[in-house]
Amino acid sequence: MATSTLSHERRNVATNTYFVTLIRHRSIVALSYMMTTMPSYALSSMYGNDVV
Repeated sequence: MATSTLSHERRNVATNTYFVTLIRHRSIVALSYMMTTMPSYALSSMYGNDVV
């Protein structure tokens, strides 16, 4: 009884950790994507397309 509950809790912790890292990874990827694309868009809109 106790061992099955312990393994079940451990599995839940592993699943939660996996989802948290997945969400963090996706947010980091989205942030880096925005940081790389937004300045180029801003530069092209400010100075024209010959800069980028």
